[in-house]
Amino acid sequence: MLAPLKRLKLFRSRSPPIASLPDDAFDIIFELNYSSEDDGSVKSIASVLSRSLSIVKLSHVNRRFCLLAISNPKLWTHIAGEERYPKMGFVNACLERSRDLPLSVHLYVYVCPINGPSCDEVLKAAKPHAHRWRTVHIRAC
Repeated sequence: MLAPLKRLKLFRSRSPPIASLPDDAFDIIFELNYSSEDDGSVKSIASVLSRSLSIVKLSHVNRRFCLLAISNPKLWTHIAGEERYPKMGFVNACLERSRDLPLSVHLYVYVCPINGPSCDEVLKAAKPHAHRWRTVHIRAC
């Protein structure tokens, strides 16, 4: 009865093969995952958010993935929020983690016949980083 327990402990004590990959390999994998749909065409804000959130999901796999994702500024250069109620914590995290790299900013503009046009909170957060804006995508609602 002891032999199966010993085998189980031995199995659990081994590192998975993926653990032997160097950090540079993970950086490349993460960047490929993030940019797999980035063909230069204008994307919907929803698809940009989906790609950004895939990086967040990867960062939740384990401590190593978290550190690698957070430390790679290329993964955080698309600044976008959800329509009407953007998650500003996420937007601000992207602005900080992207360091000094150029940004692609995705904005919603709301057209109100009484008050005129207005923009979401993403613009207020991204405005101090305007010198880094590479592209700006605007969607009217």
